Amino acid sequence: MIASSLAWLALVALAGTVLADAWLPWRDRTDALERIVLTLGLGYAWSVVAGMALNATPWGVRGATFVGATLLLAVVVAGAQRWRGGQACGRPRPLDRRTWLAVAAVIAFAALFRLPNLGWSEFQGDEALVLHKAAATIDGRHDAIYVHKKGPAEILITAEVYAVQRRIDEGTARLPFAVAMLAGLAALLVVGRGLFGARVGLAATVILSLNGFFIAFGRVVQYQALVFLFGTLALWCAWRYRHAADDDRDGAGRWLVLCALFLACGLLSHYDAALTAPAIAYLVVARWRAVPGSLRRERWAVAAGFALGTALLSAFYVPLVRHPYFQSTTLKYLVEVRLGGGGGEGGGAPYDALPKWMGLANFYSSAYYLFAIDLLVAAAVTARLIRRWPRAGWAAAAFGVLAIPALVLRPEWFALTDDIEGRSWAILVIGVALALVVLAAPRDPAWTTTALWLAAPVLFYATLVEAPRTHFHVVFPALSLIAALTIATVWNRLHPAPSIGGGVDERSSPGVGGAGRWATPVAGALAASLAIVAAYSAFYSWMVFVQHDVAYKRGYPDVQVAGAWYPFAELPGSGWFGFPYRAGWKAIGGMQWGGEYDSNEEPAVTAWYSRGAPRCGEDARWMFVADAVQDVQPVLGEEEPRDAPPSDEDVAAAGFAKIGHVSGGGPHGISLWQRGGVLPGGPIELGLESPAVWGLGTREREFDRELTDPHYDAGLPFDDPGRIVDHDRSDVFGEPPTLILDGWSLETPSVSAAFFTNGARAVLPGDQIALTLAWHALASTISPNAQVFVHLEREGDRTIGQADGPPRTPAETVCGKPRPLASLAAGETVLDRRVIDIAPDEPPGEYHLLVGIYDYETGERLPVSAGPDAGTTRVRLAIVNVIAAQGGP
Repeated sequence: MIASSLAWLALVALAGTVLADAWLPWRDRTDALERIVLTLGLGYAWSVVAGMALNATPWGVRGATFVGATLLLAVVVAGAQRWRGGQACGRPRPLDRRTWLAVAAVIAFAALFRLPNLGWSEFQGDEALVLHKAAATIDGRHDAIYVHKKGPAEILITAEVYAVQRRIDEGTARLPFAVAMLAGLAALLVVGRGLFGARVGLAATVILSLNGFFIAFGRVVQYQALVFLFGTLALWCAWRYRHAADDDRDGAGRWLVLCALFLACGLLSHYDAALTAPAIAYLVVARWRAVPGSLRRERWAVAAGFALGTALLSAFYVPLVRHPYFQSTTLKYLVEVRLGGGGGEGGGAPYDALPKWMGLANFYSSAYYLFAIDLLVAAAVTARLIRRWPRAGWAAAAFGVLAIPALVLRPEWFALTDDIEGRSWAILVIGVALALVVLAAPRDPAWTTTALWLAAPVLFYATLVEAPRTHFHVVFPALSLIAALTIATVWNRLHPAPSIGGGVDERSSPGVGGAGRWATPVAGALAASLAIVAAYSAFYSWMVFVQHDVAYKRGYPDVQVAGAWYPFAELPGSGWFGFPYRAGWKAIGGMQWGGEYDSNEEPAVTAWYSRGAPRCGEDARWMFVADAVQDVQPVLGEEEPRDAPPSDEDVAAAGFAKIGHVSGGGPHGISLWQRGGVLPGGPIELGLESPAVWGLGTREREFDRELTDPHYDAGLPFDDPGRIVDHDRSDVFGEPPTLILDGWSLETPSVSAAFFTNGARAVLPGDQIALTLAWHALASTISPNAQVFVHLEREGDRTIGQADGPPRTPAETVCGKPRPLASLAAGETVLDRRVIDIAPDEPPGEYHLLVGIYDYETGERLPVSAGPDAGTTRVRLAIVNVIAAQGGP
């Protein structure tokens, strides 16, 4: 299935190429590396914009529509260029062979940590949520991008890849994000080279390549790689705009419009991209101040960029804030969970979030890596402080060197409440430290740009956000550039002659090579020390993220990388992405089981691998207990999750019998339990006398090939029930009419998938079947005692199963709370999922699946006033054929 990702990447490259040639026709003003990066960035921007546009059409996001839209773009743009007689001005400026080798080596080094074993791990919870919404988008649900707490880019890109074959696996879904991360690293190289020199660009890219956050987020289906790519390119375009020729009205304006496009696409990925805006605004205003009349001459670009950005953002964010999910869920999550709500025991912002961040950072990356980054950044900042303030510079540097570690190691010193995680005056310390960094070289535009790129996310996430979690990773691109300045100083000391070529408009920051006059032996010793740290960091990153013999995060602290040092007593409770783990959920999803289940794994994960099976703990027939769970869920009726999976004794005490164990091909697996023991002819294994052990084997490929069609119910909120049902109905209940049964779907164990010639579905005694109904309220005058009945019976003779009660609308396929029919507003449509148990001793034969409405106090049924069964008090949906169990009578 990787062909889907490769086909998508080819289309992205095609779109990016035609857009780059059309918008930046003067190729000779860019070099080959810059051109490649801009082409990839424009291709990814096209995928986001096209995805939004297609999702707004009746056709939606389909493989054919995205291919057609991209080919149409290529034809129209190329035709317009030819009609206008446009000719590309030469070729991009070439890079010499030595430079190409250096760039290729750095990107290949980065790829070494992002591409191997990319599809080995199972989807994590946040990845599964993206897959659910991408599937719903393909399946015709246009508002799936709004029932999300982030931007739509990650959903749209995944949907485009998914739609090519309507099948997907982990590696296929992740590859576009891995490539985006590599493209972002290449963009950082271009930025570093343009601002400070080629050596700084290469060193910064190597530093960020080894960063655990930027490895993890290059291995998951998440937005971070897109924010990094779009944000870095927006900054670069702003830099090119600032340094365009004074009289180059057209060329400068094109860079400004391109900057607006990339910034808007970054904001369509996540609001983190807004933290790049201060540095971009500084560069734009700097041109207007430095080049008299530029604002007036380039007002067309200002207007076009503003209009483009506003149009793209309004197309998503206006309907987003008007959507019921945003008003009821997303807004509350952002304000109360992430920002802290401005209240609670901690008293609200400002906070001191640095300890939380360092707790995560020291696990994602080795402590030695972070310590080296701190020293390199401190050296670069100190050099500039003492250059500007020869006497006071040392004191200013000492303030930062002492104050920042104190905020991390002794947060109680700065607390304003009894809760050290609450309000803090750390904002004053951090604000002063950042001001010193920004003011260290105010006449150096490269330094000021980088300092502002660093200051905005540090100030925001360190003091204004109560739960920054991994969002703090956005500080590392700018930190890497500053750290690379010290490395470049050492490099220049050891090899003064330039060893590789520069880039278009490459500018060096004043005094890059002058941050200290170390003797050559000292520089050599420092270089050797940095090489050792880099080598160990590479080893650490490989063992933590790439190798898959040990699930490092889930096995910690029983498994640790040799020589690793973790200076904090406990790991943070959340914020873990990209660590390898495979338990065997594909084998579970591909087995012959049906009905209700429960698990200690995240609902989003089990919903994907069970293809939307009903997860109802109180009546679960099946229990799937994963050996090692990252975000543990409560099971067995508990209110709070356990620290460890429930013991066999506890599960057995709840009435379950262990029937087997699935191995995920690594150290972990899943135990399978069945309530009441193994039933005769049970759907997973017949006549087991002891638990069996299964491996993934061919089930993994079969799951990807047979069971990943996007048409399934993931229980997304505010759904359109008509999209989910497989069989349309038009049964009207009540006189006058009060309810309509719009449609239904029946989910059964795989043994029941075959249809007999009479249309009956075959099930075994002891099975559970899941029925999903779509109810539409015609009036708000439904009796408060009205509820639904579902019977499996020989009408008037024998009932072998039933599920009566009010509708239960699932969320992420977890059984929802009962909702009275009388609470439905006129015009409202809801899904109603219920599970019917068939006793193991029921006789074989044909039974009717009947549905109706009745008054639970009087027992009186509501008449069917219209539809195929008009004139009765129930509707007949299907015939279910109970067949004899294997080896049974």
